[in-house]
Amino acid sequence: MRVIEQYCRGKRPDQSLNEDGFAITDGFAAVVDGVTSKSIRHLWRPSGGVVAKDLALETIAALPASATMRQAQHAIDARFRRAYREYRESCSTAEERFAVDSNSNHNHNRGNVYTGNRTGNGDHTGNRTDEDSRGRADDPYTIFEHEPIERLQANAVVYSAARREIWLFGDCQAMVNGEQIPTMKQVDVLLGELRAFTTLALRRQDSVQTRHQPVSGTGATVRNTPCDANGNNGDSYASADAAVAANPADAVDAVISANPADAVAPTNAANAAVSADAASAAPANAADSVVATNAANAAVSADAADPARAMILPFLRLQSQFANVRGPYGYFVFDGFTDPAYPIRTVAVRPGDEVVLASDGFPLLKPTLADSEAALQRLKVEDPALISEYRSTKGFTPGYDSFDDRTYVRFVV
Repeated sequence: MRVIEQYCRGKRPDQSLNEDGFAITDGFAAVVDGVTSKSIRHLWRPSGGVVAKDLALETIAALPASATMRQAQHAIDARFRRAYREYRESCSTAEERFAVDSNSNHNHNRGNVYTGNRTGNGDHTGNRTDEDSRGRADDPYTIFEHEPIERLQANAVVYSAARREIWLFGDCQAMVNGEQIPTMKQVDVLLGELRAFTTLALRRQDSVQTRHQPVSGTGATVRNTPCDANGNNGDSYASADAAVAANPADAVDAVISANPADAVAPTNAANAAVSADAASAAPANAADSVVATNAANAAVSADAADPARAMILPFLRLQSQFANVRGPYGYFVFDGFTDPAYPIRTVAVRPGDEVVLASDGFPLLKPTLADSEAALQRLKVEDPALISEYRSTKGFTPGYDSFDDRTYVRFVV
């Protein structure tokens, strides 16, 4: 293949948190997109998406050029499972820290691996608390078997030079001779619509409240709700907060009956706690502590800027129940537990074909990087919330370069 252009940039100012990357070797070109974590336990440092992306890229770089699509799938899945076993083994030691050596047994001289935050060797270290290690009765490995949101997750699009095939593992994108191959997941369409609905509803609510705000110096109406036998005064906001603390799914009903904007407060409080935990945990080294804290703070900042995103978080977590499931809302994602026979879109190409591989950080993919960037910047100006032309589960966040990490590789077969 003859590479024409390649580009990778994280959405955050700190590029070490970039969950996108690409690999170009003699045998393969690949773009990998680590899935943004919705974790509760926060087992991976700096995030599950970064660790998953790094492990997937390094696995692809080590594949023999003759590898088949299923062999590639098996290799990445096996590497994720090994990371889970390493976590289990770490829980049996006296240490309170766990490191994943993502580059053991890999040959990095086979090609260029650009992980978006580093090139070359490095460890991924995550905090482990006693509560984490007791997540399941005897074997911490069962955390990953029974709690999909705690797994490493990544999507990838891979081109095999030997086979002249493009393999679409998940929702990364591909374009051949200017024609894009559709990869949008049904569940993403659903949740994008839900966030658009929530954003518009919140705007209308804010508008109504602003119009009815009492003018300074005038009287205001005070609502007096009598208490019931249990001392409750019918304040549905308090019920919503309690539901969030007890069960995220229960929070949905409580919030709908109260004020949707109130769902943001408990979410931000939880994220702030994560930030505090990351700052106070005993670090393997000072640099790791800073990275972990920055990742947590970034999550708090994004939620504060996008209350609708915070409100649909329970549904984003529920989405993982359909990972590698066939049928309505089911989708493929590398997580160590993929279906070895899951239907994977394979596209044959011919010599002379021009191919683009990209992550979904380019919502309006074009035949050139410049045109793709221009379309992205237009969206940023015209639809910064991403609720109109392109409905997404997250919008552009102030202070961020984009709404998502993005990677683009263009070459001729």
